[in-house]
Amino acid sequence: MSKKDDDKPRLKLVADNNKETVDKNRVMADVGFHLRELTANLLRVSRGAGKANNIGHQCAKLIRALQAYHEEVGHWPPSWDLQEAISKETVYPEGFVLSEDEAERLSHTETMVSGALQIVASRLLDQNTQIRAGESELYRGFNGLVAYRLEQRRAHELTDKARAKPKKSVAKKKRSLK
Repeated sequence: MSKKDDDKPRLKLVADNNKETVDKNRVMADVGFHLRELTANLLRVSRGAGKANNIGHQCAKLIRALQAYHEEVGHWPPSWDLQEAISKETVYPEGFVLSEDEAERLSHTETMVSGALQIVASRLLDQNTQIRAGESELYRGFNGLVAYRLEQRRAHELTDKARAKPKKSVAKKKRSLK
């Protein structure tokens, strides 16, 4: 090596993912996909849409994916991985930032969605106390969203008034009769 080569920084590839981790992530992705597909269809069927005739096939695909995970990793997927796979939380790209207003609006909307999901799940099992809890959550989100929109409207109206230029009054000349 020449002196010139010694001065160059050496690049070193560092990867935390070994073959085991890559394989585990691959089978978990498959489990997650089939779990989301089944969950989405069940939710749609419960509201009168969806494809009820696909439920059995989707269940079978999920079971095969779970078995493949168990064979690859040696245990069943952890509950947090399963929960994350069907989480209703919106995932934003790295570095994405919501404005404070947008975050507040989305928070109220998410509260409504959570309440609605609670109502659906509780109706399926005829759990009246849980239905009422879901309704409370739904209306809490709704009331928060209404208050947020009223606040936004008032702020917008104030901004419009501040921008509006006062009209100049034009004095009318009196006509004289001569």
